[in-house]
Amino acid sequence: RMLYYKETLEPRIEAIRQLQAGLNMRGLLPLIKKHSEEFSKFFVFNAISIDYFQFVDEFKPIFQPEGSNKFIREETIYKYFCDYVESCNSSDNATHSLSDVCQFITGSMNIPPMGFQPKIVVKFVHDCDHDCQCYPEASTCAYVIKLPVHINSLQEMITKMDEAIINAPFFFKG
Repeated sequence: RMLYYKETLEPRIEAIRQLQAGLNMRGLLPLIKKHSEEFSKFFVFNAISIDYFQFVDEFKPIFQPEGSNKFIREETIYKYFCDYVESCNSSDNATHSLSDVCQFITGSMNIPPMGFQPKIVVKFVHDCDHDCQCYPEASTCAYVIKLPVHINSLQEMITKMDEAIINAPFFFKG
């Protein structure tokens, strides 16, 4: 027990004291102590399973102007992507779970208690070569996923997303 304290807690004591002092200075520490159950969701990790609606609510798609040809294509691709996410949530035959998709995009398998700040930006990649075989790309630091607009069906989206998630640990851009 002493070894655990020495290696795990002791190095963090000063940071904890600074946090307490800061919370106390703003008058929050007494409130947190008084309403500890309500505040626990902000301080204690609680792995709850992600559901489709909760996850999709974190998305912020960046569309071209409504009515443009690009907007129409992006809307279709976004629908395929949301359908893919839903299939990961509801299908026993899905290759990946919703947590896998969340981790691919954000680096986290769970949604933080207060959601992602900023929201997960969904961008659309235009102007690929005619026979382009590019895949969806994610930036876990910026919470961005880029979807190529040349995907022509839900099945192709499923294939491309599954392959992107499987191969993600092997693709590094320098």
